[in-house]
Amino acid sequence: MAKEYKLSAERLEELKQELVYLKTVREKEVADLIKEARSFGDLSENSEYDEAKNEQGKLYSRIAELENILANYVVIEESADSSNTVRMGSRIKFIPYTITTGFTAGIAVTILIGQLKDFFGLTFTRAPVETVEKAAEVARTFHTVNWTAALVGCLALAILILWPKVSRKIPASLIAVVAMSAAVELLRLPVNTIG
Repeated sequence: MAKEYKLSAERLEELKQELVYLKTVREKEVADLIKEARSFGDLSENSEYDEAKNEQGKLYSRIAELENILANYVVIEESADSSNTVRMGSRIKFIPYTITTGFTAGIAVTILIGQLKDFFGLTFTRAPVETVEKAAEVARTFHTVNWTAALVGCLALAILILWPKVSRKIPASLIAVVAMSAAVELLRLPVNTIG
């Protein structure tokens, strides 16, 4: 039995319009791309032709997907109280920039505070879980800074920032961990955590 797709009336109309567009406008555009690419000559080394054929494959795949959905859909009716409820398949149409920015900044601060202990080689007297408690413990135990660990942390951070200018093939994080691990081991530095 075919999979059943639950769609709102609005989404059903969007998919129907997309299918019409793909079968009329986009299919002709892709055919023109293939025709133009063929005019460049030898197809065995013709990247434009390969790209156009890939685009054609994607187009036909999407058309087949839409035809399958439209052959097996069930329209879900919206209830009178739909403005106050969220159900499976609901979607948010707009997330304000301030919400996105605030959420991202909050996560960044949480991660930063969580890394300060190891970056500075601090010796915590307690094991806090919450971010505010971790920040308070960092302030309370900052006098226990391991300057060697802080130096290793700064060097690792410098590698993370500068390495992408040297090479993008090898991840900067890998270089930082390997280089700092080797330095700590070879120089017998008093550092408990690396990276």
